[in-house]
Amino acid sequence: MRAYGWNKGQIVDAEADVLRELAERVADGEPIKKVAADLNERGIPTVSGRPWSSRTISRSVTSPRAVGLRERNGELTSDPDVDPILDVALWERVRDRINDADRKRFTPQRRRQSPLLADVLRCASCGRPMYLTGVNYMCGAGACPKPLTIRQAIAETEASERVLVRITSGPWLDALRPVAEQGAAHWRAVVEDTHQRMVRLAEEFGSGGPQEAFDAGMVAARRTLADAERHLATLAAVDGLPALTEESVVEWWVDTAAEDDRRAVIRSVVDTIVVNESAAPRGDRLVFNWRVGTDVRRS
Repeated sequence: MRAYGWNKGQIVDAEADVLRELAERVADGEPIKKVAADLNERGIPTVSGRPWSSRTISRSVTSPRAVGLRERNGELTSDPDVDPILDVALWERVRDRINDADRKRFTPQRRRQSPLLADVLRCASCGRPMYLTGVNYMCGAGACPKPLTIRQAIAETEASERVLVRITSGPWLDALRPVAEQGAAHWRAVVEDTHQRMVRLAEEFGSGGPQEAFDAGMVAARRTLADAERHLATLAAVDGLPALTEESVVEWWVDTAAEDDRRAVIRSVVDTIVVNESAAPRGDRLVFNWRVGTDVRRS
Protein backbone atom coordinates (compact mmCIF):
# COMPACT_ATOMS: atom_id res chain seq x y z
CA MET A 1 0.00 0.00 0.00
CA ARG A 2 1.58 3.32 -1.06
CA ALA A 3 1.95 6.28 1.27
CA TYR A 4 -0.65 9.04 0.89
CA GLY A 5 0.82 11.87 -1.21
CA TRP A 6 3.23 9.80 -3.30
CA ASN A 7 3.12 7.12 -5.94
CA LYS A 8 6.42 5.30 -6.46
CA GLY A 9 8.26 8.24 -4.90
CA GLN A 10 6.58 10.83 -7.12
CA ILE A 11 4.26 13.44 -5.64
CA VAL A 12 0.52 13.10 -6.35
CA ASP A 13 -0.47 16.76 -6.63
CA ALA A 14 -4.07 16.50 -5.38
CA GLU A 15 -3.02 14.45 -2.35
CA ALA A 16 -0.08 16.76 -1.67
CA ASP A 17 -2.50 19.69 -1.48
CA VAL A 18 -4.56 17.77 1.07
CA LEU A 19 -1.47 17.02 3.19
CA ARG A 20 -0.48 20.69 3.18
CA GLU A 21 -4.01 21.65 4.24
CA LEU A 22 -3.95 19.06 7.03
CA ALA A 23 -0.58 20.24 8.28
CA GLU A 24 -1.67 23.90 8.35
CA ARG A 25 -4.90 23.13 10.20
CA VAL A 26 -3.23 20.89 12.77
CA ALA A 27 -0.36 23.35 13.30
CA ASP A 28 -2.92 26.12 13.89
CA GLY A 29 -4.46 24.07 16.69
CA GLU A 30 -7.60 22.69 15.06
CA PRO A 31 -8.66 19.39 16.73
CA ILE A 32 -7.58 16.45 14.58
CA LYS A 33 -10.93 14.68 15.07
CA LYS A 34 -12.65 17.72 13.58
CA VAL A 35 -10.25 17.74 10.63
CA ALA A 36 -10.88 14.03 10.01
CA ALA A 37 -14.64 14.53 10.13
CA ASP A 38 -14.38 17.39 7.63
CA LEU A 39 -12.34 15.29 5.16
CA ASN A 40 -14.84 12.45 5.41
CA GLU A 41 -17.79 14.80 4.86
CA ARG A 42 -16.06 16.20 1.77
CA GLY A 43 -15.61 12.68 0.40
CA ILE A 44 -11.81 12.85 0.28
CA PRO A 45 -10.58 9.23 0.45
CA THR A 46 -7.47 7.73 2.01
CA VAL A 47 -5.30 5.51 -0.16
CA SER A 48 -7.23 2.43 0.99
CA GLY A 49 -10.63 4.11 0.64
CA ARG A 50 -11.29 3.92 4.40
CA PRO A 51 -12.48 7.01 6.29
CA TRP A 52 -9.88 9.36 7.75
CA SER A 53 -9.10 8.95 11.44
CA SER A 54 -7.06 10.97 13.93
CA ARG A 55 -4.31 8.37 13.83
CA THR A 56 -4.13 8.35 10.02
CA ILE A 57 -3.85 12.14 9.89
CA SER A 58 -1.25 12.30 12.67
CA ARG A 59 0.85 9.63 11.01
CA SER A 60 0.65 11.32 7.60
CA VAL A 61 1.65 14.83 8.66
CA THR A 62 4.38 13.85 11.16
CA SER A 63 6.13 11.24 9.01
CA PRO A 64 9.73 12.22 8.11
CA ARG A 65 8.78 11.27 4.56
CA ALA A 66 6.66 14.45 4.39
CA VAL A 67 9.85 16.56 4.32
CA GLY A 68 11.95 14.15 2.26
CA LEU A 69 13.63 12.49 5.23
CA ARG A 70 13.82 8.99 6.60
CA GLU A 71 14.40 7.76 10.15
CA ARG A 72 16.93 5.03 10.87
CA ASN A 73 18.21 4.09 14.31
CA GLY A 74 16.75 7.27 15.74
CA GLU A 75 18.53 9.54 13.25
CA LEU A 76 16.91 11.56 10.45
CA THR A 77 18.67 11.46 7.09
CA SER A 78 17.82 12.63 3.59
CA ASP A 79 15.76 10.24 1.45
CA PRO A 80 16.80 10.79 -2.19
CA ASP A 81 13.95 8.63 -3.47
CA VAL A 82 11.15 10.83 -2.09
CA ASP A 83 10.33 14.45 -2.96
CA PRO A 84 9.23 16.56 0.07
CA ILE A 85 5.68 17.87 0.31
CA LEU A 86 5.87 19.97 3.50
CA ASP A 87 8.47 22.56 4.37
CA VAL A 88 10.51 21.78 7.47
CA ALA A 89 9.23 24.73 9.53
CA LEU A 90 5.58 23.69 9.09
CA TRP A 91 6.43 20.04 9.73
CA GLU A 92 8.16 20.91 13.00
CA ARG A 93 5.18 23.02 14.11
CA VAL A 94 2.87 20.08 13.42
CA ARG A 95 5.04 17.64 15.35
CA ASP A 96 5.31 20.02 18.30
CA ARG A 97 1.53 20.51 18.34
CA ILE A 98 0.77 16.77 18.22
CA ASN A 99 3.46 15.87 20.77
CA ASP A 100 2.10 18.54 23.12
CA ALA A 101 -1.42 17.16 22.74
CA ASP A 102 -0.14 13.64 23.48
CA ARG A 103 1.57 14.85 26.64
CA LYS A 104 -1.64 16.50 27.85
CA ARG A 105 -3.58 13.27 27.33
CA PHE A 106 -1.16 11.24 29.47
CA THR A 107 -2.35 10.05 32.85
CA PRO A 108 -0.72 7.50 35.20
CA GLN A 109 -3.81 5.26 34.73
CA ARG A 110 -3.40 5.09 30.95
CA ARG A 111 -4.82 1.89 29.49
CA ARG A 112 -2.39 -0.98 29.42
CA GLN A 113 -1.80 -2.25 25.89
CA SER A 114 -2.42 -5.86 24.96
CA PRO A 115 0.68 -8.02 24.35
CA LEU A 116 1.81 -8.23 20.74
CA LEU A 117 0.58 -11.82 20.33
CA ALA A 118 -2.55 -11.65 22.49
CA ASP A 119 -5.33 -13.86 21.05
CA VAL A 120 -2.89 -15.32 18.50
CA LEU A 121 -0.78 -17.86 20.41
CA ARG A 122 -2.34 -21.27 21.07
CA CYS A 123 -1.16 -24.08 23.31
CA ALA A 124 -0.49 -27.26 21.29
CA SER A 125 -1.62 -29.42 24.22
CA CYS A 126 -5.17 -28.08 24.44
CA GLY A 127 -5.60 -25.55 21.61
CA ARG A 128 -6.57 -22.73 23.95
CA PRO A 129 -5.10 -19.18 24.03
CA MET A 130 -1.87 -18.38 25.83
CA TYR A 131 -1.46 -15.30 28.03
CA LEU A 132 1.50 -13.10 28.92
CA THR A 133 2.60 -13.50 32.52
CA GLY A 134 5.82 -11.72 33.39
CA VAL A 135 8.29 -12.54 30.62
CA ASN A 136 6.50 -15.69 29.40
CA TYR A 137 3.42 -16.55 27.40
CA MET A 138 1.66 -19.36 29.27
CA CYS A 139 -1.34 -21.60 28.72
CA GLY A 140 -4.04 -20.44 31.11
CA ALA A 141 -6.38 -23.41 30.75
CA GLY A 142 -6.83 -25.12 34.09
CA ALA A 143 -7.81 -28.41 32.43
CA CYS A 144 -4.85 -28.47 30.00
CA PRO A 145 -3.13 -31.90 30.16
CA LYS A 146 0.31 -30.37 29.66
CA PRO A 147 0.36 -26.52 29.89
CA LEU A 148 3.08 -25.00 27.71
CA THR A 149 5.23 -21.90 28.20
CA ILE A 150 7.37 -19.85 25.82
CA ARG A 151 9.53 -16.80 26.42
CA GLN A 152 7.92 -13.58 25.25
CA ALA A 153 11.10 -12.42 23.48
CA ILE A 154 11.42 -15.69 21.53
CA ALA A 155 7.78 -15.78 20.41
CA GLU A 156 7.50 -12.09 19.48
CA THR A 157 10.85 -11.95 17.68
CA GLU A 158 10.10 -14.96 15.50
CA ALA A 159 6.54 -13.81 14.83
CA SER A 160 7.76 -10.36 13.77
CA GLU A 161 10.42 -11.78 11.47
CA ARG A 162 8.03 -14.24 9.83
CA VAL A 163 5.28 -11.62 9.38
CA LEU A 164 7.71 -9.15 7.77
CA VAL A 165 8.80 -11.80 5.29
CA ARG A 166 5.16 -12.65 4.63
CA ILE A 167 3.91 -9.14 3.85
CA THR A 168 6.76 -8.44 1.44
CA SER A 169 6.36 -11.72 -0.43
CA GLY A 170 4.93 -12.05 -3.94
CA PRO A 171 2.07 -14.46 -3.05
CA TRP A 172 0.73 -12.27 -0.25
CA LEU A 173 0.96 -9.11 -2.34
CA ASP A 174 -0.82 -10.90 -5.19
CA ALA A 175 -3.60 -11.92 -2.78
CA LEU A 176 -3.89 -8.40 -1.34
CA ARG A 177 -3.96 -6.58 -4.69
CA PRO A 178 -7.54 -7.43 -5.79
CA VAL A 179 -8.81 -6.78 -2.25
CA ALA A 180 -7.19 -3.34 -2.20
CA GLU A 181 -8.32 -2.49 -5.74
CA GLN A 182 -11.97 -3.01 -4.81
CA GLY A 183 -11.46 -0.80 -1.76
CA ALA A 184 -12.87 -0.61 1.74
CA ALA A 185 -16.16 0.93 0.58
CA HIS A 186 -16.87 -2.19 -1.50
CA TRP A 187 -16.23 -4.53 1.42
CA ARG A 188 -18.34 -2.43 3.80
CA ALA A 189 -21.16 -2.70 1.26
CA VAL A 190 -20.67 -6.48 1.15
CA VAL A 191 -20.99 -6.60 4.95
CA GLU A 192 -24.20 -4.55 4.87
CA ASP A 193 -25.71 -6.57 2.01
CA THR A 194 -24.87 -9.84 3.74
CA HIS A 195 -26.53 -8.72 6.98
CA GLN A 196 -29.64 -7.86 5.01
CA ARG A 197 -29.54 -11.23 3.25
CA MET A 198 -29.36 -13.01 6.62
CA VAL A 199 -32.39 -11.06 7.82
CA ARG A 200 -34.35 -12.04 4.70
CA LEU A 201 -33.38 -15.69 5.16
CA ALA A 202 -34.65 -15.58 8.74
CA GLU A 203 -37.90 -13.96 7.64
CA GLU A 204 -38.45 -16.58 4.92
CA PHE A 205 -37.73 -19.39 7.36
CA GLY A 206 -40.09 -17.85 9.89
CA SER A 207 -42.80 -17.81 7.22
CA GLY A 208 -42.49 -21.55 6.69
CA GLY A 209 -39.46 -21.82 4.44
CA PRO A 210 -37.53 -25.12 4.30
CA GLN A 211 -34.95 -25.78 7.00
CA GLU A 212 -32.30 -27.07 4.56
CA ALA A 213 -32.44 -23.94 2.40
CA PHE A 214 -32.22 -21.72 5.48
CA ASP A 215 -29.22 -23.61 6.89
CA ALA A 216 -27.36 -23.61 3.57
CA GLY A 217 -28.06 -19.92 3.02
CA MET A 218 -26.86 -18.96 6.49
CA VAL A 219 -23.65 -20.97 6.12
CA ALA A 220 -22.86 -19.20 2.83
CA ALA A 221 -23.77 -15.79 4.27
CA ARG A 222 -21.57 -16.26 7.34
CA ARG A 223 -18.67 -17.27 5.10
CA THR A 224 -19.13 -14.18 2.92
CA LEU A 225 -19.42 -11.96 6.00
CA ALA A 226 -16.26 -13.39 7.57
CA ASP A 227 -14.30 -12.88 4.33
CA ALA A 228 -15.46 -9.27 3.94
CA GLU A 229 -14.70 -8.41 7.58
CA ARG A 230 -11.26 -10.01 7.21
CA HIS A 231 -10.57 -7.92 4.11
CA LEU A 232 -11.61 -4.75 5.95
CA ALA A 233 -9.29 -5.60 8.84
CA THR A 234 -6.42 -6.23 6.41
CA LEU A 235 -6.96 -2.93 4.60
CA ALA A 236 -7.08 -1.09 7.93
CA ALA A 237 -3.83 -2.73 9.03
CA VAL A 238 -1.88 -1.88 5.88
CA ASP A 239 -3.39 1.60 5.45
CA GLY A 240 -0.34 3.36 6.85
CA LEU A 241 2.38 1.04 5.60
CA PRO A 242 4.97 2.34 3.17
CA ALA A 243 5.53 0.65 -0.18
CA LEU A 244 5.54 -3.05 0.59
CA THR A 245 9.19 -3.81 -0.03
CA GLU A 246 11.40 -5.57 2.47
CA GLU A 247 13.59 -2.55 3.20
CA SER A 248 10.79 -0.01 3.65
CA VAL A 249 8.55 -2.27 5.75
CA VAL A 250 11.38 -3.36 8.06
CA GLU A 251 12.33 0.30 8.55
CA TRP A 252 8.69 1.18 9.29
CA TRP A 253 8.33 -1.75 11.71
CA VAL A 254 11.49 -0.92 13.66
CA ASP A 255 11.55 2.88 13.62
CA THR A 256 8.02 4.18 13.06
CA ALA A 257 5.22 1.71 13.80
CA ALA A 258 3.37 1.91 17.09
CA GLU A 259 2.61 -1.29 18.99
CA ASP A 260 -1.02 -1.11 17.85
CA ASP A 261 0.17 -0.93 14.22
CA ARG A 262 2.34 -4.05 14.59
CA ARG A 263 -0.45 -5.91 16.35
CA ALA A 264 -2.94 -5.02 13.60
CA VAL A 265 -0.56 -6.18 10.85
CA ILE A 266 0.07 -9.49 12.62
CA ARG A 267 -3.65 -10.13 12.93
CA SER A 268 -4.19 -9.30 9.27
CA VAL A 269 -1.89 -12.10 8.09
CA VAL A 270 -1.89 -14.62 10.97
CA ASP A 271 -4.86 -16.68 12.10
CA THR A 272 -3.14 -18.48 14.97
CA ILE A 273 0.37 -19.51 16.04
CA VAL A 274 0.53 -22.91 17.75
CA VAL A 275 3.23 -23.28 20.42
CA ASN A 276 4.75 -26.76 20.65
CA GLU A 277 6.89 -28.21 23.43
CA SER A 278 10.32 -26.69 24.02
CA ALA A 279 11.89 -29.99 22.94
CA ALA A 280 10.49 -29.55 19.41
CA PRO A 281 13.13 -29.09 16.68
CA ARG A 282 13.97 -25.52 15.73
CA GLY A 283 11.37 -24.35 13.23
CA ASP A 284 8.72 -26.60 14.74
CA ARG A 285 8.36 -24.76 18.07
CA LEU A 286 5.99 -22.25 16.48
CA VAL A 287 3.57 -23.34 13.75
CA PHE A 288 1.99 -20.45 11.84
CA ASN A 289 -1.53 -20.66 10.44
CA TRP A 290 -1.53 -17.92 7.82
CA ARG A 291 -4.31 -15.92 6.22
CA VAL A 292 -3.82 -15.54 2.45
CA GLY A 293 -6.66 -13.66 0.80
CA THR A 294 -9.71 -15.59 2.01
CA ASP A 295 -7.74 -18.73 2.75
CA VAL A 296 -5.80 -19.81 5.82
CA ARG A 297 -2.76 -21.88 5.03
CA ARG A 298 -0.54 -23.78 7.40
CA SER A 299 3.26 -23.53 7.26
